[in-house]
Amino acid sequence: MSEAVTIHHIEPFRALSAAGAVAAIWREATNAEEAAARELANGTFPKHVSWPGFRMFVAAIDGNPVGFIYGYRSLPGQWWHDQVRDALIAAGQESWLEKALELAEIAVLPAFQGLGIGTQLIDAFLENLNRPVLLAVEAAQPHAHVLYAAHGFRDLLPDFRYPGWDDQIIVMGRPAQGEQG
Repeated sequence: MSEAVTIHHIEPFRALSAAGAVAAIWREATNAEEAAARELANGTFPKHVSWPGFRMFVAAIDGNPVGFIYGYRSLPGQWWHDQVRDALIAAGQESWLEKALELAEIAVLPAFQGLGIGTQLIDAFLENLNRPVLLAVEAAQPHAHVLYAAHGFRDLLPDFRYPGWDDQIIVMGRPAQGEQG
């Protein structure tokens, strides 16, 4: 890669101005429909920005965004928290929900994947973070699972399915710095 990647921390009060770029990167990285990207930009992302503990980083090359990562405090009443809560409790993993941040989204434009940008984004997100982090990864994405495992995440629910979904999901957790998982 000839251009240097810079990672920028985006404060919550500035994050909404990045909604269009976030949705465009997410759409291209996930092959999502235009309507889904619009919903992310105009509904889901602004809602996430408003939640406690919102934390976001953007990767840029020559000032142009090529990737992002964000998360927030996982709390009752949030869709994902409520989806996984009962399964975590049943698996004896309920303590993960007490103080956890949810790593909600990470995406890198396809032309820049495989260059270590995702790793840089995860490193930035986790740096100086003194709370556990939870995430979900599709079992059909083994490279993503390996990437998270390399950052200290471990499987908490290796065979989870959201109600009404067929895809196998792996819920992973990374303990707070200095804690054992």
